[in-house]
Amino acid sequence: MGSSVSLGQRHYVVSALFGIASHVYLYQFAHGGGVPWTTVAGVGIVVAAFSGPVMWVARDRFPERRRSRLTLAGYGIALFLLLFISQVSIPFDHSFSQLSPRAVIIGIFVGYLPVLIAELTVVPERLRPYQEQG
Repeated sequence: MGSSVSLGQRHYVVSALFGIASHVYLYQFAHGGGVPWTTVAGVGIVVAAFSGPVMWVARDRFPERRRSRLTLAGYGIALFLLLFISQVSIPFDHSFSQLSPRAVIIGIFVGYLPVLIAELTVVPERLRPYQEQG
């Protein structure tokens, strides 16, 4: 059974829900004593700098099936690096215990916004994520 909702529409629904969650977390931070802006900004810059350009190059160079495998590998590498950096930082007293998962989620959304805006406005049609087939 096929879905009547296109992949692009699902992408935008998930993005909207992620944005709502980010705004709820931001509201909780604002009324709970302050927002950890360094974490939000740091994560946002990394996401904006790497996620968009890496995906645009991948869409240009690799077929859909290979991209899905590379995406899984990328998530695995990112998780490994996060664990590795958190363990290496312990002896230097820069533990990741001060990183709030909510601040990281807000940072991911903040970094994702310029990538989404660029995809909708300036990125060439062939590099956009969900082109309508027809």
